Amino acid sequence: MRYLTLLICLTTLPAAQATNWYVQSGQQLQPIIDTALPGDTITLQAGATFTGNFILPEKTGSSWITIRSSMMSSLPPSGTRINPSYVPFMAKLMSLNTSPALPALAAAAGAHNYRIIGLELASPPGVTNINVVQLGTGKETSIADLPSYIILDRLYIHGDPVSGALRGVLANSRYTNIVNCYISDIKHLWADSQAVEGWNGPGPFQIINNYLEASGENIMFGGGRTSIANMVPTNIVIKNNHLFKPLSWKKDDPTYAGTPWVVKNSFELKNAKYVTFDGNVVENCWPMAQAGFAVQLTVRTEHGTMPWAVVQNVTLSDNVFRNVYAGMNILGRDGTYGGITRGITISNNLFESMPGWWLTLLSGWSSVLIDHNTVAGNGAIIIFDGVPGVGLTYRNNITPRGASGIFGSGKSEGTIGLAYYAPNAVVTRNIIAGANAGIYPAGNYFPPSLAAVGFVNMAANDYELATSSPYVNLGTDGKNLGVDCTALQLATANVVQ
Repeated sequence: MRYLTLLICLTTLPAAQATNWYVQSGQQLQPIIDTALPGDTITLQAGATFTGNFILPEKTGSSWITIRSSMMSSLPPSGTRINPSYVPFMAKLMSLNTSPALPALAAAAGAHNYRIIGLELASPPGVTNINVVQLGTGKETSIADLPSYIILDRLYIHGDPVSGALRGVLANSRYTNIVNCYISDIKHLWADSQAVEGWNGPGPFQIINNYLEASGENIMFGGGRTSIANMVPTNIVIKNNHLFKPLSWKKDDPTYAGTPWVVKNSFELKNAKYVTFDGNVVENCWPMAQAGFAVQLTVRTEHGTMPWAVVQNVTLSDNVFRNVYAGMNILGRDGTYGGITRGITISNNLFESMPGWWLTLLSGWSSVLIDHNTVAGNGAIIIFDGVPGVGLTYRNNITPRGASGIFGSGKSEGTIGLAYYAPNAVVTRNIIAGANAGIYPAGNYFPPSLAAVGFVNMAANDYELATSSPYVNLGTDGKNLGVDCTALQLATANVVQ
């Protein structure tokens, strides 16, 4: 009755006056969401659980509707990441245990201008195939039907600790911000699972300052057949996130908890352009359902049904990759189906404790710049295979030779492999520790080991060059070879919390 009384009273208010709706435990939330007007705020009682499959409807108007906790003053301020310790100060939205499983929160076709702040969103126990938050279904055939102008801020989004969930946020949408969130227990026994995934929305997307935990791919764009012709997710900024897989998911780790979740990679693009992946910490990735690469830039046309697919104009800079088995797998073309991967920049990244290959360049890539990276591991530097590519610049990097250095499949290591697979490549001012200088292009450096490079403290993962190193200021730009540790530390400060 209290809810009905409130509705009656509101009919006497001026249309332009925003309303603050207060929803207590036991009240029905969906009718409030349906009734709220642009400019209104819906405040949910902290500590209360609202069970249902809540839908953000389309409204007329461009003002924001805000849905938030009643204890915002006890939550971190704007720009600060949430974590599960703040649950007592949040209201909780939990999906119903339905079959098929439906999201805890979904946006209807055309829904726009919603800010969701300071809430916990969860899948129910025993329900696995669920998108906890769903912004677009992937089946919309018109851009006008996509949700847009959605801000997810300081949310704790999670699957069930025992049964997991399929996705944290399905982002088939426009103008979408996922910021300061904590997304965890996104894991699946037989399917790919993602903390954030989208394939049928044009963007732009901002994924900033989040903890993102998922067994399949922590973040992925592409990977599904678009329902909108010529759709390519575009203008994607992924910055200052911690992409993490718990070692309790790893079979040979002492902490393994006994469930073989499907583990693939940390970041994957199959159809995307104008992507910035900057200032992130990527931690723990190992071979299981894939080869253990942290990053997959592998264009996919979904068996030729999307000939427009590209992975294009992607920059990965100022990131730390820690305890990942292998680095980056770059596929230029989707077999006979086409597509193209081009315009890739990999700069100022640090790869720690990496036993596998650093880079693979496969089948017709173009315009790849690899600059000022440092790799600590013992795998190959680059493996080439498939159709040769064009436009490789490889400069100012520090790596070990590892198992086979820069190697062309069916050819050989060094200059011969480069000449076939990357004709006219620029390979200069790199340290390739332990390699044979006689088989590489001139202008590179070949100390016997990484220990001979002269790092400040390699044992403590400090890969800045000491002032006594013979490789100080030898970069093509006059800077030290390898990663700029000062810039990297600034870019990743407070990412791991």
